[in-house]
Amino acid sequence: MHWLDRDDVYYLAVLALIRFAAFFRSPGLSDAVANGVARIASLMPTAKRREVRSRLAACFDHLEEKQIRTIAHGTYRAFWQDAFSLAGVVRPADALRLQVDGLEHVRQALAGGHGAILLDTSFFGRRHLARVILHAHGMAIVQLHASDHLAGFWSQGDTRMRRDVIRPLLEAWERRSVQEILYLSRDAASLAFTRQLVGVLQANRLLCLSGEGRIGQKAVRLPFLGGERRFVTGAMSLAKHSGAALLPFFCWRGDDGRVRMAIEPPIDLRGQTAENGAAAYCRLLETYVRRQPAEYYGWHVES
Repeated sequence: MHWLDRDDVYYLAVLALIRFAAFFRSPGLSDAVANGVARIASLMPTAKRREVRSRLAACFDHLEEKQIRTIAHGTYRAFWQDAFSLAGVVRPADALRLQVDGLEHVRQALAGGHGAILLDTSFFGRRHLARVILHAHGMAIVQLHASDHLAGFWSQGDTRMRRDVIRPLLEAWERRSVQEILYLSRDAASLAFTRQLVGVLQANRLLCLSGEGRIGQKAVRLPFLGGERRFVTGAMSLAKHSGAALLPFFCWRGDDGRVRMAIEPPIDLRGQTAENGAAAYCRLLETYVRRQPAEYYGWHVES
């Protein structure tokens, strides 16, 4: 394993910027720095930039070129603004003032005694900020990540710097808003790990994982944004097996600049297959993306 590669230099520079912005505890400054990074990234002639604009044009055939550019830039801005919220720039008191709909769904699920699975998305809105908001409302979350998770940044392979410095720092920031973090290895023994997750739910705890996760033994291909996307069905199977409520949630910044969060009613899995549950989540996610396309930074993700 190499000690350092050029990607690590990029990650370290990003972490330094995030920490600099967080030091002043000013959301305005944090957004300004994030917007500057987003502007530079969106102007770089990369394959990602071309794919984002191509997918937007295919999905929204009524859009003019100027509108496509505006939305495409917004996707970069949404990603970087959320990344800059990692280091604690948003105080709990400020998070409590943000609009949240659907907290009663979480409380009702916990009252049932079987825990709840909070289903977030890897590519929409403010997923890091959402956990800060939930924590401010007293929600103790067990977060599930892939073993190579790097807070939304693309990571191919590993180095000692990434393993021993970068990932632990990101984890330390994240632990401010979650109670525990579990990691799912791509070659993990599925039965043993499933038992561990069932144990979390049997203890009537909140398990948070991504509805767009890529690791899973079973998956289904579903129509999504004018094409197809592979959705794993593990969360749905886990909910059926444990009796836990499956609660999708979304956090985004609207056109008026206000942050909103919505926790949807539980996906009804009674008499349904896990594949049906994945299809229900897929439809819900697409609804949010079509309403707020600039908040979705997964346009470039291969189907």
